[in-house]
Amino acid sequence: ELTDAVEEAPEPEPDWDFKLTLGFGIAQGNSDNANFFSSFLATYETDVSKFVGQAAYFYSEDSGESSENSAFVAARQDWNLDEKWIFFADARGDYDMFKSWRYRVQGHVGVGYRLIDEDDFRLTPRIGIGASK
Repeated sequence: ELTDAVEEAPEPEPDWDFKLTLGFGIAQGNSDNANFFSSFLATYETDVSKFVGQAAYFYSEDSGESSENSAFVAARQDWNLDEKWIFFADARGDYDMFKSWRYRVQGHVGVGYRLIDEDDFRLTPRIGIGASK
């Protein structure tokens, strides 16, 4: 006797999504300018949470003098409370050679609401508390 039972394949585990961006520019005229930009983004999403990590570096020179030299590393973890609401925690570290603070760290926790959650557009306003040093 044949049965109509169909075995479902297990749902695949979510994968990491990585993006690397590099940019470089040179301009010559009254002064010589050069700039460099790099960014790395890593995302991991499951049914219950989402992690986003990012790092970037910026460097510019104007006539041989450094005019920008900065970088940051940031991470955010979202936990789904239900279909629309999330709880989040994030941290960020900054370096900027031309700011009075040179190094800065920040952290925040709070809630967010998925106002728009389409494949090609997402909008999640967040509110919370944080600290910066």
